[in-house]
Order: sequence, then structure tokens, then C-alpha cells
Amino acid sequence: MKKPTSGWFMHRSSTTRSEEHTWGIFRAKMLQHFEASNYQAVLREKLQRLKQTMDIESYNGEYSALIFRVEGMRMLDQVLCYANWLKPRTRSYAKLENPGTLSDAMDLAVKCEVRTTRESANPAKPRNDLQQTRRPAKANHSRENYSEEEKPGHIKANCFVWKKQQVYKSRPLFSVTGAINMSCRNIASQSMLLDCGATTTYVSKRWVETHQLQTTKFGEKNILVKLGDNQIIETELEVLPLDIVVSGIHEAYKCVAVVFSIHDEFDCILGIPFFEDMQPQIDWRSRRIEGKKLGPRLFAGNEQARPTGRSMKADR
Repeated sequence: MKKPTSGWFMHRSSTTRSEEHTWGIFRAKMLQHFEASNYQAVLREKLQRLKQTMDIESYNGEYSALIFRVEGMRMLDQVLCYANWLKPRTRSYAKLENPGTLSDAMDLAVKCEVRTTRESANPAKPRNDLQQTRRPAKANHSRENYSEEEKPGHIKANCFVWKKQQVYKSRPLFSVTGAINMSCRNIASQSMLLDCGATTTYVSKRWVETHQLQTTKFGEKNILVKLGDNQIIETELEVLPLDIVVSGIHEAYKCVAVVFSIHDEFDCILGIPFFEDMQPQIDWRSRRIEGKKLGPRLFAGNEQARPTGRSMKADR
């Protein structure tokens, strides 16, 4: 843009009604001119082509990275699109349970895959052996007599690394280590959360205050913050330029992070812009980053037309 954004805003204010003289409406109108016209169409096409060919963790990770960028898609359509391309046995189980949300559908798929893995690891005994080893049933045996871990289909709480339901409810989430650089300072970080549902990059207000970092505040501007738990909160805009290096990727991720009171367990949250710009190759089973993808990037021909400010768009 040759003219500064403030000039565009003042020009538009002089040609529109006074009710539309807000920064939020101006930003939404401007983003429409920079967003690729086929952005949503390509996303939906990729969802239709996405199939489960490997383990359920990898499929959940790829599907989540796409679905959180699709706008205007009903919850029922999200669940159906997810279930239609599961493996046949997992698909039948998920549709039989009729989940109401995408998170419930992912939980059911993981439960079915775990049970299938257990059955394949312990094949059924011949019928003669079953008759010899069968124990007489107790008369007063009921479902309540099972312990929590003996119930059919139960998953132990320590089976998955992403079990942080008290913080965020969406899947899959996991944290990585690395370093955060700013103003000639290099600070190591032991907990940076990868969140496919966060609309931008967030840095912890507690972490900023601990290291006494200088931020930029916009007192007259508020933003809508939306994290992976789908809760939207309006807060004052406060930003901090950062260079973030995560384990597994040697290249630094340059961004302008939003200062926000995220959970104290994490130093920062890497949202959708991180996945789009860095294209990390993620092993969802082992919960680690294994470098960057070698293939062509999504929307490689249109990415230069989208401004960096889109990463702070909360109401997708």
C-alpha cells in the first residue's frame, strides 16, 4: 500500500455513514480486498480430498489445521465431513454414536482406534480354549462392579499428551520447546503451545511482565481474541515483535504477537499464522516437529496478496 492505513481510514470515513466509522468495520472491509477470492473454496476442496490413510492422530491433526480456517460451515457439516473419510470400521462406530460436535467425533474415533489396536495385538483364542478357561459368572455381577479402567472402551487419562482439558478443549494440542528473541535478548522457553484453533500468535502477559519487556499498546483499539476452546474475549490491543525458534525448525518465525493473559503453563501460543508461514512437518503420534514440509505451500500464488494483519482477525 502506497498510502498509510490511517489515510485510507480517514478517506473512507469521509465517504461513509457515521455508524460505520469504526476500526473493526474498516478492517473487515479492507481484508476483503486482500484475501484470495478462492481461499474458502480451496479449503473446502482440500477437506473433501482429505482421507485417513495412516493413524488417527495424523488425520485429526491435518483435519483440525484445515477446519479452523473454514468460515460459515455448520457443526453438522464439519462432523459429517470428518466422519465420511475415516477408516470403514471407525466411520461406522462414529456414525452409530451420533456425535453432536467435532470434538466428540474425534474422541470417538480415537477410542475406536485404540480398541482396534488392542484387539489386533491380542487375537481371539480358539473356541475350545475359551470353553476351558471360561470362569463361572457371578450371580450379582453388574456393571457397577467394574473398576474405571476395566470398563469396555475406557481410555486411561495418561494415554495422550494433549490431555489439557482444564485449559483448552479442542484437539490436537501439544507444547514444544525453543527460544524467544526480542530486542537483542534470547530467552529460552520450555512450553510453547501449538494451537490450530488460535487465530494469531499470543504471548503470555505474565511472561512479558516477568522479563520486563517493552510492549506497544493501542488504548483506543480492542480486538476479539479466539483461542482453541472457541471462547471469544474482547481485550485491549497490546503487541510485541518476536523472533520465535521452535525445536525441530532452525529458521526463526518472525511475528508480531498479541499480549494476552493465556494460561500460566505456556509462554506463548503459536496459532494459524505459524502453520501457514512455517509449514511445519508434525509427527502427531510422537508430538514433535520434524522440520518443514518440502512440498508446495497452500495458496503459494496468492499469499503475497494477503496482509499480515489478517492473523489478528478473530471473528473468522
